[in-house]
Amino acid sequence: MIYFAEAVGLNLIKIVFSEDPENRINYLNFSSPVRIDLIKTIKGSLFEEHYIHKRFKDIRIRGEWFQLTEELRSFIFNIEDNAFLNKIRMICFKLELIEKPLKG
Repeated sequence: MIYFAEAVGLNLIKIVFSEDPENRINYLNFSSPVRIDLIKTIKGSLFEEHYIHKRFKDIRIRGEWFQLTEELRSFIFNIEDNAFLNKIRMICFKLELIEKPLKG
């Protein structure tokens, strides 16, 4: 699962892959000076997480934390599991063809 968590009052979003998002949120809340709210989870792997990180690299603050812009907010609230995964797989397939063209 990929989860999106908000550091309340800081306008920051954490974008992370985890098999147990709720446990990770509990841990973050234990060690954070501000409340961390889980705002959305989607199906995905480390690969999709990496894609999202690259897509929003210009608003990365540090590590897995990103500035919450309108573009990122829209992405989070409009993303749908199947459509997102299909899009990522198609992008990866195209990149693979560019890097390793089919022999024929």
